[in-house]
Amino acid sequence: MRRVLNLFDEKDTLDEMGIGSLRDALANELFPGTSTLQTRLRYILFIPWLYRDLERRRVGSVEIKDRARSAEIKLIGVLRNNDDDMGVIGKYSGEALTQLPSNVFWNALRRWGIFTQDRNQTGTTAILIGL
Repeated sequence: MRRVLNLFDEKDTLDEMGIGSLRDALANELFPGTSTLQTRLRYILFIPWLYRDLERRRVGSVEIKDRARSAEIKLIGVLRNNDDDMGVIGKYSGEALTQLPSNVFWNALRRWGIFTQDRNQTGTTAILIGL
């Protein structure tokens, strides 16, 4: 029994008990579109706000990737200067950040029907609903 309990303390990605798929299915039903990477889910709606602003400015699909990245990096700087900066993605890496908050939140935004395109984020303009 102790060996079984000790498996829960291990930090590697092995699923020796075979319950990973059950855990993932249950988490997806209870909290659709979310993951453990999303430590501050309240920031998720900044992403469609940024894309809506780019859409309002009529930024073309050729520029959207670079302009969206710049907008997210700028937002990270603002959030980092806030009193409650815990959990801000990119807090320490800033412009060197490789995985943007939008990468982390994209699936949830699609799953919740905020982004309606059935495509990935790269090189597309977002079609927003309800915002």
